[in-house]
Amino acid sequence: MNNQIAVKYFIGKVLTFSLLVILFIGLNKTQAQTSNTAPAPTTLSKVFVIGDYQDQYEALFSTYSDILIVASNSNIDSAQLAWSNYMEVMEKYSKEINFDLEGVIMWIHFFWNAEGEVAHVAYHLQPQSKFVKDDRMQAFLRSFVRNYPIEVQHTKGFNHYGSASFPLFYKRR
Repeated sequence: MNNQIAVKYFIGKVLTFSLLVILFIGLNKTQAQTSNTAPAPTTLSKVFVIGDYQDQYEALFSTYSDILIVASNSNIDSAQLAWSNYMEVMEKYSKEINFDLEGVIMWIHFFWNAEGEVAHVAYHLQPQSKFVKDDRMQAFLRSFVRNYPIEVQHTKGFNHYGSASFPLFYKRR
């Protein structure tokens, strides 16, 4: 019975990821048609809450226009694995520095440069998440992104919007 629940949960996560990828492909195409190619803002904080700095946040799409699946050679399995591994690294890092992520559920949007280093990360705790003060969450994320690039490289900056729930259900074997 637990295996069936686990399989349903994993399939739900994969379907959610697929839907987000499709949504952002359309969003990126729409923004590419309507946005002027303004450079990424230099005053935008590396870590911020989604909804803050909306104009600067939207301007990031011109610099980080490709999405993780495109940066993963348009291979959804590779993109999903890269994302899952990155969230696993985040969870391990939180334990190393004694930052309690258990119960945190958030929407999170990463913007990486071509080498996979994080340029910006935006997040928003979901309503059912455990409460974490913004200053603590931002300090954790700043520390994490300073130390951990994603294991994907691309010809230009790329981004990924996803959701993360801790503790992680899916773990690499």
